[in-house]
Amino acid sequence: MGTIAVAYFSAVESIKKLREANFTEEQAEIVIELIEQQAQIIHEHGNKLEQLENKELATKADLRETELRLQKEIVQVKSDLVKWVLGIGIGTILAIAGLLKFMLH
Repeated sequence: MGTIAVAYFSAVESIKKLREANFTEEQAEIVIELIEQQAQIIHEHGNKLEQLENKELATKADLRETELRLQKEIVQVKSDLVKWVLGIGIGTILAIAGLLKFMLH
């Protein structure tokens, strides 16, 4: 039995108080043991929450900003794709026209 990190806890003092309230020694020790176990669980969960808080979590605003940035990039890629398709299409038509002109003369 000892102290816990969440708050100062004296098992010895608590057992004395429980004994004064007519708990047997065994009952008092079991109650203190259960309290210490629960305090340890709370402490562990507190550490897990602290770890989560330390991670960078995305807010709705962050997600919206990312969505807008991606939409802008998609528009740019579509624009570039149209330019390439038109360029290749026009180049193909000119190549075919040149071949036809060469073959017909």
